[in-house]
Amino acid sequence: MTNRQISEAFARGEVSGKANSMFIEGSGNGNVIYSYGYHFPIALIRNGQCFFNTDKYSRTTSKQQGQVRRALNRWWYEDNSLKIHDVDTLNLKAMI
Repeated sequence: MTNRQISEAFARGEVSGKANSMFIEGSGNGNVIYSYGYHFPIALIRNGQCFFNTDKYSRTTSKQQGQVRRALNRWWYEDNSLKIHDVDTLNLKAMI
């Protein structure tokens, strides 16, 4: 899978998957997509809400955040049923 494909899979609600430098893990706390490792979660989807990490880490991670944000917007645009909340890394890790 490519990073774009894994972003789309995350937006669709898939609970596992791996791309070049991103991966999805699902648990009782929701589905999380990570960049490179557990140190930088990009987003968490739980109970119809998405908590999106707005912190900056690197140019590559910023590109990945953009891919995930676009995938979420594309997938949920029609019915607008997913509420997206911007958070920082520390708060996102606490939610996970």
